[in-house]
Amino acid sequence: MNRKNLLLSHLVAIALCVGAAVLTHLLEPTSAAPLFDLFYAAVILSAWYGGVSPGVLAAVLSFFLLNYFFIPPIQTISFVKTDHIRLFVFLIVAILTGSLTGRFRRAKSLLESKLSELNKAKEEKAEAELAIMEISDREQRRLGQNIHDGLSQSIAGVKLMVERVRKRLAARGVPEAGDIEKIEERLAESLAHADTISRGLYPVELDANGLSAALEELAARMATVHPVDCRFHAPEGILLEDNAVANHVYRIAQEAVANAIKSGRATRINIRLSARPGRVRLSVADNGVGLGNGPMRKGMGLKLMDYRARVIKGTLALRSRRRGGTVMICEFPRKG
Repeated sequence: MNRKNLLLSHLVAIALCVGAAVLTHLLEPTSAAPLFDLFYAAVILSAWYGGVSPGVLAAVLSFFLLNYFFIPPIQTISFVKTDHIRLFVFLIVAILTGSLTGRFRRAKSLLESKLSELNKAKEEKAEAELAIMEISDREQRRLGQNIHDGLSQSIAGVKLMVERVRKRLAARGVPEAGDIEKIEERLAESLAHADTISRGLYPVELDANGLSAALEELAARMATVHPVDCRFHAPEGILLEDNAVANHVYRIAQEAVANAIKSGRATRINIRLSARPGRVRLSVADNGVGLGNGPMRKGMGLKLMDYRARVIKGTLALRSRRRGGTVMICEFPRKG
């Protein structure tokens, strides 16, 4: 507290004590005993406003005002044992009350400061998570575009060259034309895989009807690229009007499937999208190794999934299945 505020708090303490004395004088005819309560209130308010020092000042000043104006003999400072014992008790209680009130005020101020720091830390964490998510999305889009524009085009070019060579060899009746045809087929498969991967990393914008189609394509792509039976199930008519929400849900499903294959070593994955009044549920269940008995370690992928769920005001949970494997459940509100 600076000097100006310290001086102001002491002046407030003096004003409160004088006010208590005036009110006590005005109300004294209606009371058989001095009104100590008003001076207690002055001490407590002084300590609350300014802290310990103004509270102690108010307690000492209240003691002398009571002694001088309200304890006989009036307008003298005397220390007779009769009523003045009450004054000393008042002084001690007032000082303790002022001290405790001041401590409480400082503790309250410290708590508010810590809460402010905690809220600031939460905001910074949310900003960091958002930045990480944006970087992840941007890098996935960049990688998908590079695969589509670079690798896929290169494979397509080589495939055309091989096709021309095969036709020339076939026209000449060269036996090796059959081997060239097999190479051409493998290049066609590689091109399809590259296109599939690029669409997964850089998907088209999802419209209201596009989430189910995108999830169905995700399941088909995983079953093609990996040795896993991946299927998508959803009733008709589940529409998400918000494109951003649809993209977040798609990315959550994509990450959950990738975790099931990579970490869970699953051979069967079921993606389900269902709805009930006001809520939509996405679940990804697998037959992998499960969560185990130890504490689950959250990697960057799981943290991003959790953050995406919070962005769409939803919840995300991972549970072990009774028959083995893991199920990821994400529930979020449905607009409209």
